Amino acid sequence: DHVRIDIIYRGASPTYRTIVDLIGNIFLLLPFLYIIWIFSFPFVYKSWLMNEISREAGGLSMLYLLKLAILLFTFLLFIQSISRIINSFLNIIKK
Repeated sequence: DHVRIDIIYRGASPTYRTIVDLIGNIFLLLPFLYIIWIFSFPFVYKSWLMNEISREAGGLSMLYLLKLAILLFTFLLFIQSISRIINSFLNIIKK
């Protein structure tokens, strides 16, 4: 069905998989989301302040809404990551 290369997961116990997911979310995903937020927030904020529109003829009239999707993506992925972290903690405690 799916082609996957599971070097870390191959033959691992469910507890080990949960721990790898937890470490990946905390030490890889959350810092990455923080970096995206820190660098994109001023970019999006400046766009909102000047009600930026596309420079192209017939372009988007509200470009700042499109740029807001960067922050929205970061926020929603952050919420999902927190959910996965809580789920991983609960799975470790349950076992």
